[in-house]
Amino acid sequence: MTWFGAVLPFLAGTAFGLLVGWINRKLIRAMTDRMEDYPPDVAKRRFIFHFFLRFGINFLALLLTYRWVPALLGAALGLIIMQKTLIVQYIFLRKGVKK
Repeated sequence: MTWFGAVLPFLAGTAFGLLVGWINRKLIRAMTDRMEDYPPDVAKRRFIFHFFLRFGINFLALLLTYRWVPALLGAALGLIIMQKTLIVQYIFLRKGVKK
């Protein structure tokens, strides 16, 4: 396999990982925006459910690409990029932190 044959699947996997990470971000953001509407015990259960749903989506995304190593590495990189983006956004914007 030439380098070109490995780069395209890697880039496609990265785009796929970024898309899955963006969907995860929208899922968590939609859930946290409605947290104040629920009692604490219901909000906690919904948060835990969405948290495990997000891990399930990540697992399925990596499972779809596990036979093609460059795409798998790209998908993992895309998911990591979205995770780090969320952390940096939280640190700099301090969304959700009440002082």
